[in-house]
Amino acid sequence: MKAAEIFSSFYSKHKNSKLAIATHENADVDAIASAYVLKKYFPNSTIAIPEKIAYDAENFVKKFSINFEWFERLDPKNFDGLVAVDTSSKALLPAEKWKILLIIDHHRGEPDFDAEYKIIDENAGATSQIVAEILPVIDRESAFILAAGILSDTARFKRGSFEIFETFTKLLKRSGKTYDEVYDLGEPEKPNEAKKAVLTALQRAEFLELGGYIVAFSHIGTKESIAASLLSEIADIAFVASYKENEKIVRISARARKIVRVKLNEVMKEVGVALGGDGGGHEKAAGAQGRASEKEALEKCVEVLKKYI
Repeated sequence: MKAAEIFSSFYSKHKNSKLAIATHENADVDAIASAYVLKKYFPNSTIAIPEKIAYDAENFVKKFSINFEWFERLDPKNFDGLVAVDTSSKALLPAEKWKILLIIDHHRGEPDFDAEYKIIDENAGATSQIVAEILPVIDRESAFILAAGILSDTARFKRGSFEIFETFTKLLKRSGKTYDEVYDLGEPEKPNEAKKAVLTALQRAEFLELGGYIVAFSHIGTKESIAASLLSEIADIAFVASYKENEKIVRISARARKIVRVKLNEVMKEVGVALGGDGGGHEKAAGAQGRASEKEALEKCVEVLKKYI
């Protein structure tokens, strides 16, 4: 059954259900854009976000006055079920107590939890792309938002395909917005806090040559994904770790240039499990979390990477 048909079947059955439409923790533009547009189709739904929102998505939430609840505060007994958006990882969405009705995701790897309906397309550039392709009707605001989600999650089309460009072009035309307007929504100016964090990561950066690739690694208190992305503009592979004192866990963001033949989603899955947590993502952009120090986490990344090179 095609994705649009699966969604049509789900919609017919659950359009009036009381749903929690949940993203992954540290929700980004793609995740929130997808959840926000889906909520329009399910009037009795609530957008739920675990723990925190990524800096680029904060601007998005304010601009559209998006109402949401923190996932941890919701009681599954008050809902008919949950829609998992842009994730199927229990580490990023601890939904063990929930009845999962639908998963919409584009990340690689087997889902950690089962669902009544699944729409998973690993070839999609963003979950926003999947949402755009399964909805029968998209209003102008939704087209604008989903276009920004695609631009953001493909890192300004560093990952691309005919289908991605085709869907983005249709959304841009439907939205009535210019490319610059979509760009500003999907890639907002970084706050000074993020700039300082990235510069600190650069100061601490070390590197080695492994299998013909330059591998950089660093550690930082926050904004590890931004730092990893910047490091990978120069290095072939970058790992940036950040220890979260409140949660007593370490998070590692990994990025790779397109010349790298290693699948980072597989590397980070193994790293996460080895550290007592979980990991995954895309072939060139992935992450993991677990119980370890920043030093131990980065050493594990290099150790596992060697097995894949």
